[in-house]
Amino acid sequence: MTKVDRVTRFVYNQTEYTVSGAKKDGTNIFVVIADHGKKITVYPQSAGVSEQAAIKTVEQDSALKEITSSRFGIVKKRPVWMISYINQKDHLVIKLIDFKTGQEIKHVSTY
Repeated sequence: MTKVDRVTRFVYNQTEYTVSGAKKDGTNIFVVIADHGKKITVYPQSAGVSEQAAIKTVEQDSALKEITSSRFGIVKKRPVWMISYINQKDHLVIKLIDFKTGQEIKHVSTY
């Protein structure tokens, strides 16, 4: 990786760190590093939906008040976007969006 755009911590069933950036040839990639550092997975960013597309999927929720975070990571060997937001009742909602299809695969709410 020759260019780093962003580093995020992704916590679901385990902790991972995701680095987004570009390879030497200019290909944009996500590098997901398991917390223990023994496993690294690389995804071309062009292989799935963008962060903006994942957020647009979540924005269709009429109860959405404010997006609080968006992160890329792996859940059950599946690349996902985790989008967190506050709804109109001020509850935290987390949605997992499948990276490859852009479809919602899980919805977790604190209410």
